[in-house]
Amino acid sequence: MSSSNEEVKFRMKVLINKEKNKVLFAEVDHDLADILISFLTLPLGTMVRLLSEHYGDEAPVIGSLNTLYKGLVDLDRSSFCTKLGKQMLIKPKNPFEDDLVKLKVNIDDTEPTMYFTCEVCSWNRLKPVINYSMYDGTTKCACGKLMSSIFQGSKSVEAAGGFTTETASFIITDDLQIAAATTTTTTTTSKNMTVKAIIQKSTGKILVAQAMEDFVDFVFSLLTIPLGGALSLLGGDFSVGSIHNLHRSLSNLDGDRYLKSPNPFKTPQLPPKYLSKHQVFPLTEKSLPPISKHQVFPLTEKSLPPKYLSKHQVFPLTAKSPYLIKSFILLDPKGQGSYVKGPATFMVTDDLVVTKSSAISGLSILHSLDIPTSDTEEYVIDIGMEEGLSILRASLLSTSALSNGLEPFLKKRFKKPKLKK
Repeated sequence: MSSSNEEVKFRMKVLINKEKNKVLFAEVDHDLADILISFLTLPLGTMVRLLSEHYGDEAPVIGSLNTLYKGLVDLDRSSFCTKLGKQMLIKPKNPFEDDLVKLKVNIDDTEPTMYFTCEVCSWNRLKPVINYSMYDGTTKCACGKLMSSIFQGSKSVEAAGGFTTETASFIITDDLQIAAATTTTTTTTSKNMTVKAIIQKSTGKILVAQAMEDFVDFVFSLLTIPLGGALSLLGGDFSVGSIHNLHRSLSNLDGDRYLKSPNPFKTPQLPPKYLSKHQVFPLTEKSLPPISKHQVFPLTEKSLPPKYLSKHQVFPLTAKSPYLIKSFILLDPKGQGSYVKGPATFMVTDDLVVTKSSAISGLSILHSLDIPTSDTEEYVIDIGMEEGLSILRASLLSTSALSNGLEPFLKKRFKKPKLKK
């Protein structure tokens, strides 16, 4: 949303085909170009949530992401390592929040990141290393107290904001291709996950899959990937409406001249501590602000809390030691390096609804679909990066994310009927 309640207006020059009453292209300034580019920064989960909040029951369906998100919201808190882990998936932070802060219109309503620490330990001279959190009053310090004391100046450096240079202007086509208005640390894993899929023999369609917490963690974490990052992972052969043209055309711009940094979506990034140990994609995390390395506290009677002076002051303040340097460690709010608690077993439907598994849950799903068990088979499928990318692609385009995403790999292993779209 915009940073104020004032009405925001933009000027643009538009070339129109009068016969077809169609816009051919528009010339825009850097402010409007920044807003269009900001669409690519939205985590997939944020995109689903914003559309649902704005359009209600008439919200557009984005493949299987809508049902994946609803299943996440409905899944009991006990399935997650921490309460914060579930909240991180429901309202993921935007890794480009510093670039969005000064946009004239910012549709991402996620709260900006602040950093919190334990008030007592941060002033204790006997503790050279201090934990801190991105969430207020929800994470416990090593001493057992909740971290709710805001860092002085906890925002990193003041963000310049935006993606394009202030003097640049751009041509935007009707299908969102962007061009200059001129007359001339990677984390990946080779460890595969497995799912046990129940497949309908007569159609080859995956009805439901039984999976451990690692696969469910991976599927939920799709909601934290920015849209532009997802398009980069899927490469040039993937298209989802005009937004694909916006993403692709950024790589054709002269980054040194028109963008503040080369294509920011070329290497997909997540916010700090959002990367799960079960992630199979080559994703990185945004660098932590300088405060994560060290902070200098001025030690004076005016700056020290009364608690510290009365209980924790061990060494006298002298001219030779007016400062206390402490190291800070950002705690993982997910809990155990992942969002979903394990060991646990879950059922995942074709449209990515996740529920806790039980002895009769699979049979209940088959019964609800009115499919006899004689028309089903079980297959164990390995899930690595290739399969993960295919599921991501299908989740953006189809309400049968598992069937369409894993169809190419089932064909390689088994001669099965062609899946019905």
